[in-house]
Amino acid sequence: MAAVNELQKRSLDTETKETKRFCSEKCTEIEVEAINNTAKNQDISTKATEEDVGITEYVSKLSGFYAVMKERYSDFLVNEIDIQGNIVRLTNMDKPVIPENTCQVSEILDEETVQKLQDLVSTDECDEVVIEVTNKEKNVRKEIHIAIRQNFQGLESSTEEREERKVIVVKKLDSRAKGKRFKPSSLGNYIHFVLYKENRDTMDTINTISSFLRVQPKVFSYAGSKDKRGKTSQLVSAYRLAPEKLLSVNKRFNMIKVGNIVYKNDQIKLGDLLGNSFVIILRQLEGDTKTVEQAVESLSSKGFINYYGMQRFGTSSISTHSIGRALLMGNWKTAINLILKPRLEGDENLSESRKIWQETNDARKALENLRHKSSIEGKLLQGLASSEENNLVNALNAIPRNTRLMYIHSYQSFIWNQVVSRRIKKYGLNVLKGDLIPNVPNVEFLDDEAEAVRSENPKKQALSSMVKFVSDEDINILSINDILMPLPGHSVVYPNNETKDWYEDCLKSDGMSWNSFESKVKTYSLSGAYRKIIITPSDVKWELIPYDDVSKPLALSDLDVLQGVTLCDPPINGSFKALKLELKLPSSSYATMAVREVLKCDCYLSKKK
Repeated sequence: MAAVNELQKRSLDTETKETKRFCSEKCTEIEVEAINNTAKNQDISTKATEEDVGITEYVSKLSGFYAVMKERYSDFLVNEIDIQGNIVRLTNMDKPVIPENTCQVSEILDEETVQKLQDLVSTDECDEVVIEVTNKEKNVRKEIHIAIRQNFQGLESSTEEREERKVIVVKKLDSRAKGKRFKPSSLGNYIHFVLYKENRDTMDTINTISSFLRVQPKVFSYAGSKDKRGKTSQLVSAYRLAPEKLLSVNKRFNMIKVGNIVYKNDQIKLGDLLGNSFVIILRQLEGDTKTVEQAVESLSSKGFINYYGMQRFGTSSISTHSIGRALLMGNWKTAINLILKPRLEGDENLSESRKIWQETNDARKALENLRHKSSIEGKLLQGLASSEENNLVNALNAIPRNTRLMYIHSYQSFIWNQVVSRRIKKYGLNVLKGDLIPNVPNVEFLDDEAEAVRSENPKKQALSSMVKFVSDEDINILSINDILMPLPGHSVVYPNNETKDWYEDCLKSDGMSWNSFESKVKTYSLSGAYRKIIITPSDVKWELIPYDDVSKPLALSDLDVLQGVTLCDPPINGSFKALKLELKLPSSSYATMAVREVLKCDCYLSKKK
């Protein structure tokens, strides 16, 4: 430990010097000091607590009880709720059924054209067949493409402009591409499938699948990330990926499964979900039935504070919001050093590479030592090794965009948590004049997903028109459930009361300002969003389950059901008690924060103090 502490001290001294050297021109001494203080306060031997990230208050004043969440990752089951309101489940791992001859070629094309196409397939007398479609509607042209691809093996078609005419050109498929082409593209250029995973996060799972299938991660897209520690099912889309190829994942991995494949014309985009359905097992429960009943009833009727949970801030001793703050301030070197900073958790090889970087600043040497070069650290080291010495922005771009967005959104979340806690502590659940409420009915304020989408095309007017201020007349007809609080950004409206000053207080204490959210580097410019203060879960159910064997599951995952696994009957008088809690939440809300409201304690502390 002494060696680790000495390394920490040396790296902090180095970091302070490097921060001052590499800060942008707008970076002041105060800003440098704020970031370095955070780094010093985050000892590499400790992880952030809920209080560290602004999670301090509760909705109800009820007493809580002790229980352990996620004692086993099989105690946390998550199923996405799709945009139509269906619960996403893995129910098969079969090839999709492809309807045969859905388009009869004789109904679409004349006899002469059909004969030409048959000759193109069977002979080498011509290179292409051209079909005149200038006066045909788009849906008719689509039917022609479908008919060709379903009835003539080895041909491909495309619509072109020739001599001011619109034509469909049909050619033989390049022999080198046969067998590799996504053949059923007539049914849609995307496949949608259910991704089931255990004890790994979504991004890591997609990267693993991509590496195994030898495709780029950008082939895949999904509506939202799911936690690592749990068993989760969610929808994913893949662009022009053959189902047979995708299904090979099932033979290779025990804790990743794919299935329920269907063809679609569109990809799944970030935010394309209504929420998530949870089954949570809280073990080693110490509390009477009445206490548990009151706590769950309060959760069901009054809800919980819509905090960003600890997952938002990372699982290591270097919180993601510290990295996000450095990125927003344009302190690229500091952000890089925080990502590559030594820490106690993680495998030995990664720790060695981090140590090499901190001691030598030699990216190539650190990268050569690193086995998992597809990791975030590996990608960053590759970026540093291949970029010019002072082009740190380009080096950071080697990290996937979603990861970089995660860092800066984490800082937004950090500020939001702090301001909301201060508000609840001072004013409880009261509505205040000047608070923000939706100005448009039936608008979902999907904060981080919406922010990520808007970062591609910020719309200042749209954000400012989404909300309005609470007036004196509104106060008596509104409840805390109606109130929104902004995630800081350059385009959001802030409350017209003292809570706006609290945002500024938090930013100033971090060496930040309102201008910090409008960067010259587009990726690190945040328009902001809005988030409800209180969330009330739906379809809340609960039961107490006695048990003896801590290794036996108390709830079944999708894969368990698919494989015919059944639960044992609980003992009449078990040695332990568990609470089985079921609920549904909108997207971007954290089930761990709902559990925290029930337990009235930091639900990540698995041992009593």
